[in-house]
Amino acid sequence: HYDGGVADPLAFNNSTDVANTATFTDLAYATGVFRLNREDPQYSGFPSIRYYFRGKRVWDPREAGQSQTDPSTWTFSNNTALVLLDYLTNTDYGLGVPLSQIDLPGFRIAANIGDEVVQSDAVVGGRVYGTTTSRNILRHEFNGSISSGRNHQQNIEEIVNSIPGGILIYTADGRYKLVVPNSTDTAATQSVRTLTTRDLVTEVNVVYPSTRDKLNQVSVSFANASQDFAEDTITYPNNTTLALLNTLNAYLEEDNNVDLVTAVGIPGISSRYHAANYALSLVDQSRLKIYSFEVTSQHIDIEPGDVIQVQSPQQELDEFMRVQSAQVDRRTGAIQITAVEFDLDITNQTGTFVWKTEDNETITP
Repeated sequence: HYDGGVADPLAFNNSTDVANTATFTDLAYATGVFRLNREDPQYSGFPSIRYYFRGKRVWDPREAGQSQTDPSTWTFSNNTALVLLDYLTNTDYGLGVPLSQIDLPGFRIAANIGDEVVQSDAVVGGRVYGTTTSRNILRHEFNGSISSGRNHQQNIEEIVNSIPGGILIYTADGRYKLVVPNSTDTAATQSVRTLTTRDLVTEVNVVYPSTRDKLNQVSVSFANASQDFAEDTITYPNNTTLALLNTLNAYLEEDNNVDLVTAVGIPGISSRYHAANYALSLVDQSRLKIYSFEVTSQHIDIEPGDVIQVQSPQQELDEFMRVQSAQVDRRTGAIQITAVEFDLDITNQTGTFVWKTEDNETITP
């Protein structure tokens, strides 16, 4: 019973603990009966049961036919921005944030970016897809499960962390805003501000990642939906093609042949397509230059996720960068900014490795 609302005769006719009024409103549920062969028991304990399901319907603020107050108008979506919006606003299991404290325009933008098709007719398999053999892969999909037994911070982090470079901020005007990297527009188009020496209170400090901070290889583990959610792993870069091997060797040469590797598990990822992109993004982001500087207080509206241009002829600097943090120096009133260099290629990966690794293909890391 996908939506609840139905009392299951199999349940209330076979158990005194389940009443015929138990309709499990708004909950997916199932009743199972397992016959034990007493002469030759086939179970050593209670059977372990696994169900495949799509998840709940969510409100999409982009759809005129949907109402935030009428769940019957909602539709299923695994768009990460919409999943997060649902969790933030839901009063039963979520944070219960009123819409007045949600930056809806920002969530609409994030949802549109997440809906970009990055691979058409991708090969899929496994029970969850049934007879479907291919589907379009969207840029941002959340295919994990959220437990009401964990605190809100853990659940929110799990959703946001499935988006490479995604940031959830609480704005100065008291609203939750989701910022995700724009995958198509140039730096100049995305830039919200140009800062010059008149705006800078300090020089721009440029830091190149050290071996302690950067990576040259990442392995991502995930539950692969096309293999019935068996544990799977994908590594970038690897030695499966000459191009990838050359990339790995180039990184090692830059890093004095020191292996800078890590392994992560991303619960919201269920395809090799997204796992591959996540691994590549972690490697590339870890190798970006980091900038730190202070600007005058008039720029207090600069937020994490903003793309800005910084020009300093004295330092021969003219760079676009993405803001990571912006804080007020309580002593001077200046705005302390930390940013990373802007690299559109990291957010727009469509190469032969990223997005095009088939889910039913076995690749040796």
